[in-house]
Amino acid sequence: MTVAALREVEPGLRQCIHCGMCLEACPTYQITRLETESPRGRIHLMLNMLEGGPTSDTTRLHLDRCLACRACEVVCPSGVPYGHLIEAARTVIADETRPRRGGLAGRLRRLALGVLADPSSLARAALVLGLYQRLGVRSLLHATGAMRLLPRGLRRLEALYPPFGRPRYRAPAPPPTPRARVALLLGCVMRVAYGDVHTAAARILARQGIAVIVVDAAGCGAQLKGYGSLLGDDEAWRERAATFAAKVRDVNEYLAEISGERLGRLDLRATYQDPCHLAHAQGIRKQPRDLLSRVRGLELLEMADADVCCGSAGSYNITQPDYADRLLSRKVDSILATGANAVISANPGCMLQIEAGLRARGSRIEVLHVVEVLDRAIS
Repeated sequence: MTVAALREVEPGLRQCIHCGMCLEACPTYQITRLETESPRGRIHLMLNMLEGGPTSDTTRLHLDRCLACRACEVVCPSGVPYGHLIEAARTVIADETRPRRGGLAGRLRRLALGVLADPSSLARAALVLGLYQRLGVRSLLHATGAMRLLPRGLRRLEALYPPFGRPRYRAPAPPPTPRARVALLLGCVMRVAYGDVHTAAARILARQGIAVIVVDAAGCGAQLKGYGSLLGDDEAWRERAATFAAKVRDVNEYLAEISGERLGRLDLRATYQDPCHLAHAQGIRKQPRDLLSRVRGLELLEMADADVCCGSAGSYNITQPDYADRLLSRKVDSILATGANAVISANPGCMLQIEAGLRARGSRIEVLHVVEVLDRAIS
């Protein structure tokens, strides 16, 4: 077994002082109360791997079950860079287990993750799913119970896809004399599932005199901001990556800086859910709430544990459905307890996950992106 990736982050592993501050911040520890499902426990497993211990199936499972939400980093007094550590451990595991992954379940998993990772494949899959819904196949499969015959991974993907009919991205006319120019990252899931959110973001920016790097997907933003670190050892790209990363802003972050005191009116009782890669990875918590507070008529009702992961976590809800469902159930309970008629977030994975959870409960609560709310209010 090669542990080169872990060797590179060994100083970070040694930073952990085993104080346990991370335990209650960790969603998987919250639902299991197991040390091995906590950041501290997982760091112990990584150190064992680094020191030549066997990487058992149990060790792989505990590391796979990490959401990589980075909530632990916020409370860690030693500044352990846990996000980098778990990525390194998973690199080691992937290299070690790749030749052994087979069978129908393994092939389906690779197919699903391959589609999610490739924008053109994702666009084709979205087209097929749209036809599947529009032609009534979805309703037929659910009505007859035939959906239960599909593999669980495919059922999960099908349940996550939002109802057909959301419009695609349409770029608005630029302002005649723009005060700034920004690039709007369309991303992958946002592009196919929430094109109208991009349109709303571009419209709001245009109204602020901005000719549409601003991103409206929290996971993308966290990754783009990390390019300087990721390419820090690459002589050809180091300087350009750092310059690029310094320009990246989440749309909430950017709008909070440039928008006026009032952003229109919208009568709405809403609650806000913090995406992990916005709140924990980028430290953006206040800005979305500040923007929403500038909308007259909007009553913002804080839910319990708003910054605890909903279980989406990229592809986690596909690869770890049991834990994802437990986390989603807690999140839906928190949303329903507020009495809100809308839940607002700022990341497509969270929105898809929460929409699916609310639909499963028979709830009609609307799931909206922050920029959708602002666009409606200003319009």
